[in-house]
Amino acid sequence: PNLAAMDPDSDVEESEVALLKKLKKEQGLDVGEDDEDEKKEKKPLVLDVIGLENKLNEIKLPENFHWVESLSLTSNTRLELEDVHDDLKREAEFYTRSLQAANIALKNLKQMNIPYERPEDFYAEMVKTDEHMKKVKAQLLLERKKMDATAARIKEKESRKFAKQVHSDRVQAKAKRKKTGTREY
Repeated sequence: PNLAAMDPDSDVEESEVALLKKLKKEQGLDVGEDDEDEKKEKKPLVLDVIGLENKLNEIKLPENFHWVESLSLTSNTRLELEDVHDDLKREAEFYTRSLQAANIALKNLKQMNIPYERPEDFYAEMVKTDEHMKKVKAQLLLERKKMDATAARIKEKESRKFAKQVHSDRVQAKAKRKKTGTREY
C-alpha cells in the first residue's frame, strides 16, 4: 500500500516510499496495487482520431432531429467576465443566460402549440403515504405550537417587566407628591 496515500499530511518523501517498496519486494512481501498502477501508467497513450470521429458520428444527432426532442438551447454569445474568479458575477451571468434560454424555450413551445404547463386537474402520485404526511403535518403543528408558546412566554415576561416599571414609576411619583404636599384629583 502507498504510505503517502494513507496519510496525506505525512512528510514521507517519494524516495522513502520507493525504498519501502524495494525492501518489501526483497523480503517477498506483497507490495500491492502500486505495481499495477505503475504498469498502467507505462501504457502508451494513443490518439485515435479516426476512432474518435467514428464514435462521434455514431452518437451524433440526425439532421432531421427536432428541437422538441432535446429542448437544448445554447448561447451564441461568449461569456466575457472581467474576473473569471469572481464567483458571484459568474453565477449571476449563468443565471441570466439560463433565464433567457428558458424564455426562448417557452416562446418556441408556444409557437409550436405544445403545452408546457401542468393541467389544473393533474394529480401526481405521492411518494409518501397519506399517513406519513399526517405525521409530518402533526409534527409541524407541534413545532409551531411550541414556537407560539415560547413567543407568548417571552411577550408575557416583557409585559410583566413593563408593568413592574410602570408600577415603580407610579409609586415614586406618589411619594414625590406626598413630599411636596400636592394632591391629584
